[in-house]
Amino acid sequence: WGIEENAGNESIAIYPSPTTGQLFIEANDLRQVVIYNLMGQEMMRQSTNNDSLNMDLSSLPQGTYLLKAITTNSSETQKIIKL
Repeated sequence: WGIEENAGNESIAIYPSPTTGQLFIEANDLRQVVIYNLMGQEMMRQSTNNDSLNMDLSSLPQGTYLLKAITTNSSETQKIIKL
């Protein structure tokens, strides 16, 4: 019996992390994905009407970023690593 960190919310899949460029985000009713650096500055933003999104992070420098996935009913932030 596992305990889900965001019990009751939609499950958001982000892979691969670490990534060298392409990042895939999947969630029910996904609407927008925003990438921030660790200082909170917005680096990228992409909207969608699908349940999945492919983002090209190759223009970002190597480092750790925060990815905020926004769905119709909630949002979730996860750490990602760009190699």
